[in-house]
Amino acid sequence: MTPHPTLPTLRSIALILFFTSSAFAQTASPPSPSPADPEDVVTLREFEVSAARATSAYVATESTAGTRTGAKLTETPYSVQVLTNEFMNDFQLFEMADQLRYVAGAFSGAEDTGANNGRTLRGFTPPVLRDGFSRANPPNRATVDRVEVIRGPVSTLYGQSSPGGLINYVSKRAKRTPRYSLSATLGDSYGFQRFAADATGPLMQDKLYYYAVYAHDYTDSDLQYYYNKKDLYAAGLTYVLSPRTSITASWERQSIESNQGDAIPILQVAAPTRSVGIYWDLATYNIMGPHNVLDRDFESGNLLVEHRFAPNLLARLNLQTYDKDFTENQYRYGSGNALLAGGTMTAEAFRQNQDESAHLAQADLLWTVQTGRVKHALLLAADANLYALRNMTFVAPPVRTSPTINRRPTYVINPFAPVWPQIPDADISQVFQDTDREITTTGALASHRMFLLEGRLVTMAGLRYDRVKNRKLSALAATAVVGANNQIPVATVTDGSGSSEDALSYTLGANYKLRGDSLVWFANHSTGFEPTVSIDNGTQAVVPNETSSGIETGLKGSLFNDELSWTASIFTLKKNDVAISNPVFNTAALPGTPQFILGGKEEAKGYELDARWNVNPSLYVQAGGSFVAAEVTDPVDARDRIIKAPRYSGYLATRYVIRTGTWKGLRFGASTSYTSDYLFNRGTATRFRQIHPAVALHNAFIGYTWRTPGKPTHNVALNAQNLFDKYYLQDTFRLARGRELRATYTVTY
Repeated sequence: MTPHPTLPTLRSIALILFFTSSAFAQTASPPSPSPADPEDVVTLREFEVSAARATSAYVATESTAGTRTGAKLTETPYSVQVLTNEFMNDFQLFEMADQLRYVAGAFSGAEDTGANNGRTLRGFTPPVLRDGFSRANPPNRATVDRVEVIRGPVSTLYGQSSPGGLINYVSKRAKRTPRYSLSATLGDSYGFQRFAADATGPLMQDKLYYYAVYAHDYTDSDLQYYYNKKDLYAAGLTYVLSPRTSITASWERQSIESNQGDAIPILQVAAPTRSVGIYWDLATYNIMGPHNVLDRDFESGNLLVEHRFAPNLLARLNLQTYDKDFTENQYRYGSGNALLAGGTMTAEAFRQNQDESAHLAQADLLWTVQTGRVKHALLLAADANLYALRNMTFVAPPVRTSPTINRRPTYVINPFAPVWPQIPDADISQVFQDTDREITTTGALASHRMFLLEGRLVTMAGLRYDRVKNRKLSALAATAVVGANNQIPVATVTDGSGSSEDALSYTLGANYKLRGDSLVWFANHSTGFEPTVSIDNGTQAVVPNETSSGIETGLKGSLFNDELSWTASIFTLKKNDVAISNPVFNTAALPGTPQFILGGKEEAKGYELDARWNVNPSLYVQAGGSFVAAEVTDPVDARDRIIKAPRYSGYLATRYVIRTGTWKGLRFGASTSYTSDYLFNRGTATRFRQIHPAVALHNAFIGYTWRTPGKPTHNVALNAQNLFDKYYLQDTFRLARGRELRATYTVTY
């Protein structure tokens, strides 16, 4: 990969910021207000959110989603849903797929793939951020404090977004008091294991704080040879130069190893050859065999500087480096993993190497001022992302099978008595595809919030400019098919290097308190964009950005001293400039034939409701549901439902804790999630139309917590996942996990 232009190292940046911040600290005025959560080491409480009380740990009333600063949910003009740390722990929502089942309007996507793919929000694939960064290590429960989901095309926040919204994972921070925790979870099925250890507290009282985390996860499934193993290491230091200035440095590394397998084989018939259904007899058959190994290694470093210039003027600078290494060996099958009844499958060896890296920066300046009876909050922000990707795939070189025919080696495998050859990497050496990207994205945001009518009316207006520049954007296909079964290396290169495109997005919103925080009307109109960073192989042109817009209105509120939080909304979304595959484009098409038909449109309309209620200190209830009609509306011959966009979804979760008496510390809970049928494949002349049926899943847990004065806190729990052993398919067309019992023991000092 071509290296990035010379950049300052993190060490140099740290030194510069250290001395700069030290200078700020020497002229600091009186300390800033105490942080929202006295346990967290927080310098700028305006950028953070308050921690929930011990009896309300499931209900969040504040979020950073929607404003890039901490704000009450009743004062943001968006639908925002927050999953708290305790809620995810109790119901063991370790994977993104598990978490999204409890988000209104979301589709959970695949389980345990290591990639968290297939998810949708209001019918569209949302970006997943980590502390606002789009290029970051995958979220892991060991280091994540909360999940914030904001709906709608909100590109003004961080740049690229989808019409459905975005998902932001907020990381844990160092604590002011010492805290140590060890946890172990074992499952009776699928070899499930999870071990986690973390420690935090002061190294120098009132000056230097730390945290350290280790986590290990493992699971397999009903699919032969499948497994997924994760190891995570993380550490961080926060140095408080003064009550107004702090520097936080953090590091994280994740290693993910798996054999993911692939879809259930398709049943195919001849004369004419076409796929007609699912080969259910092979539902647990792994067509990748035992030698499919996928390795992902992620590593990131982060530097955060926070400083308060004055009580009403504050700034922070967040820098991050990110690197991902990916390798995979597998088999490739033709005709959509299909075989004739009682037949065989033909595969070829395939290898993939991917190197991905990014250097990212966020800068925020917040100024609050009072003019007469009106309070203003002005946020100026800038973001930069230098991203590089090199992805190469390899196959075995062709061999001469006759005087005029060259063919790549293939292997005939009988699924009912498979023999799996293990092919050395040295024999998989011909470049099949080579993608090289170097993309620079920069953006600037100005956002203004006003609090009028004694705070009853809150307005928001934001404008953002982004520029996406393809410093390098090339794709090489090094294998061509010439005649029947004649495969020879012929390099075909498409190049969009040097191209660039601008994007302007805006948001307008308002909240009006009809009855204080208990009943609030809200509305917003926002726009968004998604850079496709791909090339039309027919015209050699870079595919333009997809743009979107949306309108939303509804009611929300917070009742009973913030013990009940709820939102009800209706929305309409539009996505324009969608690239639709051109059915006449193929390797034999005339030069200049476009690969994509530009100008496609997708739309979604619907409504959502979600509520979280601490009925009393013992009983908690959370419920939500949605209707989303997401469709391709243009061109006319492509009109259909959007793939993986169920129309109906809903969830209900409850927990009860005994807080007094003999059984004090005993808790138990249950949950139900429902997803209606959804379109998996639209169908073609050779592939059948596929709709996955509706599925309802039920989980339950029972736990007990006890503590002896002066001793550590102990917690034991028994969780039942998929309690009624529901048999269903994931969106990856693999068999999902059945019933599983998990036992957990946690000790906290």
